[in-house]
Amino acid sequence: MPPAASIEGGYDLRCLSVMQHYGVPTRLLDWTGDFWKAVYFACAGDPSKEAELWVYDRQIFQKQLALRPELHSLLRPSEAGVFLPPEPDLLSQRGGNLIVELDPKISPRMREQFAHHTLSSDVFADHGPLLFDLAESAAVVEVNANPSFRRVLIAAGCKEKALRFLEEQVDVTAGTIFPDVEGLGKFLHWHLESLLTTLL
Repeated sequence: MPPAASIEGGYDLRCLSVMQHYGVPTRLLDWTGDFWKAVYFACAGDPSKEAELWVYDRQIFQKQLALRPELHSLLRPSEAGVFLPPEPDLLSQRGGNLIVELDPKISPRMREQFAHHTLSSDVFADHGPLLFDLAESAAVVEVNANPSFRRVLIAAGCKEKALRFLEEQVDVTAGTIFPDVEGLGKFLHWHLESLLTTLL
């Protein structure tokens, strides 16, 4: 767990970030900066359902950061003994279309997963349209094959093959991206499910 000082009063978003990574539902949305880990998370769910892989260019937040320098504190890693300025009070804001990135790298699990989050000022907002609008306003949207925000669909029948590829070729499994006992449990559970699917 992170040092208590890094998730106490004034660091509510970092506290939510830790909670999110240990399975507590929050208003944050999880992302990873590693493509293969993103494929794992997209494919590790229900094997009968199509997977969705959402991708955005993190550069779309640069204009926002230039206009609102206080948001830089949300991207500073939490390190023992290093003073962090208090977070801007975003949780009390209501409505609007503000979406920000939070990247505290506050635990070994977050660092291993290259994890970060997005947070909207509207608790019930769909982050997709907000990210798309931000990309357009940042003038990062391109007309070529590499737009700064997009969705990739993975057919249900390909998910198990993708997970096998990740395990055998790039060493991405639940055991490697959850560096704790929970990861071992997820890894063994997936192998059991794969074996049952093969046998039945």
